[in-house]
Amino acid sequence: MGSAHFVLSTLIRQDVGTMFSSLFKGKSTNAKQLDENPPQCALCKFAKPITLTDEFLCQFSGVVKSQHNCKKYAYNLLLHEAKRKRQVDVDSFTPDDFSID
Repeated sequence: MGSAHFVLSTLIRQDVGTMFSSLFKGKSTNAKQLDENPPQCALCKFAKPITLTDEFLCQFSGVVKSQHNCKKYAYNLLLHEAKRKRQVDVDSFTPDDFSID
């Protein structure tokens, strides 16, 4: 009974692993982030801004410009400034826009 349970649980794990790997095919999350945000110290978790300048203090490279990048680049999502959503003009809608007829 113990070996049958082991075989069954192994098969289930393999099926779940196959299912998840097929769902997440393609680029990894880091590759997607690099496509959207090219490496630069302004978005790196190892760089801290120097006030009143366009320079950053990097843990590895010292004082660098904001566009500088290096091998130690690690994207920090919290430093990214997202674009604001555009405002919807509610007054332009009429009740006919929401009817199915």
